[in-house]
Amino acid sequence: MTRIRVHRPDVAPAATEALELASRRGRPDAPRLLLVDNGKPNAARLLSLIGERLRDLIGVAEVELHTKPSAAAPLDADVTRMLAVRSHLVISGLGD
Repeated sequence: MTRIRVHRPDVAPAATEALELASRRGRPDAPRLLLVDNGKPNAARLLSLIGERLRDLIGVAEVELHTKPSAAAPLDADVTRMLAVRSHLVISGLGD
């Protein structure tokens, strides 16, 4: 049986308990952003625009674009580890 949940914007949400946020590391002096292009049309252009905006907003020092050979090809574990070591923040395009 399917259940449909209706969210009514005219009803105030129920009170919830306060949450404790996870601790965060300090931001590095020169943060490096990695953009992973999934190979779909226009993905590289869209990710590049996001990278440029983040450079302005949060002071990203370096933006690197890694392009997969095709949308169907997953990143192998060795490449993933290598990219993770070189980056502080990663944005990847997944799906359509």
